[in-house]
Amino acid sequence: MVNLMNTRVKAFQPQGVSKIVLNLNKIYQIFKVNPLL
Repeated sequence: MVNLMNTRVKAFQPQGVSKIVLNLNKIYQIFKVNPLL
């Protein structure tokens, strides 16, 4: 199931969506490192 989603994301990945995903990933990493923010 995850592989199917990944291939879909790779097949259809506009610049805006990829940028949003990268920003969300950065925010998630920050909160994971310091959850008391």
